[in-house]
Amino acid sequence: MLTRDQFLASVRQETQILKHIHGKIPAGTMGYRLGEGMRTTAELLNYLGSCGWLPLHCALQGWDTFKEVHAKSGDADVKPEGFTAQADRQLAKIESLMVEVSDADLESRKVTYPWGGEAMLGEALVNTTLKFMASYRMQLFLHAKAAGAKDLSTADCWLGVSRP
Repeated sequence: MLTRDQFLASVRQETQILKHIHGKIPAGTMGYRLGEGMRTTAELLNYLGSCGWLPLHCALQGWDTFKEVHAKSGDADVKPEGFTAQADRQLAKIESLMVEVSDADLESRKVTYPWGGEAMLGEALVNTTLKFMASYRMQLFLHAKAAGAKDLSTADCWLGVSRP
């Protein structure tokens, strides 16, 4: 099973990659959307600013706290130019929430999903926090690439580094 330290290392890597891709988004393309009915790049960045910490908080405190906690967090309307700072704040929130979580908690603490069903905390954090950050990171990469960042490569998406 995933340990607390492994989970945090993965979240830190996702955060670094997100910030790297954010820095590659072409100027003037925050209103770009991949298709009708999809988020704009600006909306996607706003979502990415809380899609990691909020599921973790709710897994620990209950999903009935979601709306109130999100509203009070100030994360509901983050502007694209503030994304890097927001990504750092999100990471700090995740690290703070994980202080009291042990490896034993990850294996044995049962939590509920927002869509119903239960899982052990570690499994739930992979299926929410990590998967949300990774999948929407991929979408951000596709937004940037489709909006004109033609120099983006696999290394940018998976490692958060530009190829030489």
